[in-house]
Amino acid sequence: MKQKNLKKLLIFSAHPDDNLSCAGTALFLKDAGFEISEVVFTGGEKSINLSQNKKTLPKIRKKELADASKILGTKNIYMLGQPDSNVARTTKLLDKVISIIRKEKPTIVISENPNDYHYDHQQVGKIVTEAVERAGWGINPKLGKKHKTPVGLYMGTLIENERSDILVDITKYWNQKIKMMETYGSQLGSGSYDFNEGLAKYFGYYIRVKYAESFEIMKNYAIRLNQLIEILSQ
Repeated sequence: MKQKNLKKLLIFSAHPDDNLSCAGTALFLKDAGFEISEVVFTGGEKSINLSQNKKTLPKIRKKELADASKILGTKNIYMLGQPDSNVARTTKLLDKVISIIRKEKPTIVISENPNDYHYDHQQVGKIVTEAVERAGWGINPKLGKKHKTPVGLYMGTLIENERSDILVDITKYWNQKIKMMETYGSQLGSGSYDFNEGLAKYFGYYIRVKYAESFEIMKNYAIRLNQLIEILSQ
């Protein structure tokens, strides 16, 4: 039987390992009763790790994502097959993202940040921002019944104009996040662990916890307080 008040988290990533930026929060939400699904725009075939075989890398990265998503308990993974380092908005791609949002009916969307340093992250952030808004309009019924997502968030970034609207204590989930990092062996070297730990400690400092993750409220997207309180009280 379908749960009437099922809470859902929908994560949008440019590359298979980008879910690490919100992994601790996703684990926290899973414990709070949220069902998790993920949308990954590219296969990450243009890895910065030059030691990897480019022909076999897409399969490796897909398996790494599957292994990491098992830790998250992800129910559905949507691979959009966009070209790595060249994600671009098209009507077809936008409609696909809208249709997924309407199908999944998320309570919370977490997306790449359009102000991030990486081109693909920027493009995914912009596309998802538009799709989340349009999914709530009564247009294109062929894409599914309209759905207004109560909470839209961007993953935190470390750039000059980065801001933290929401900080989440992930100390309890840090070891699980490390296990997720370990699944992405083709991408993360020893320095990556130090960087991720340093970043989590940096964000944690502001709320006086050991580790935290940062989020920004989605651009031009008002969070309705009454809905948020209702979600948190369930």
